[in-house]
Amino acid sequence: VGATFFSHFCGGVSTEELVPVIGRLRKNKIGTILDYAAEADVSSEAGARGAGGDKACDENARTLIGAIEACASTRVDGEHTFAAMKVTGLGAPELLE
Repeated sequence: VGATFFSHFCGGVSTEELVPVIGRLRKNKIGTILDYAAEADVSSEAGARGAGGDKACDENARTLIGAIEACASTRVDGEHTFAAMKVTGLGAPELLE
């Protein structure tokens, strides 16, 4: 995937990679949305607790917080910045019902 369309649609995989891309796009009046979409393994076999379920959800939450912080750090002159998230990566789907 990385060798095909990843670089066309994705600015990078870390804040360090994203900041210069956001700057280049901003110069051309193009906005960005930092999107973190991940799924935690909280299936019935793993469960929301144990077998890495909580650990995976916590890691996804930390990464999402990092995306929000990256938005804040790249904000210029009162412009709006956006971070999109997929909440199913933050916990067991049953918790979202």
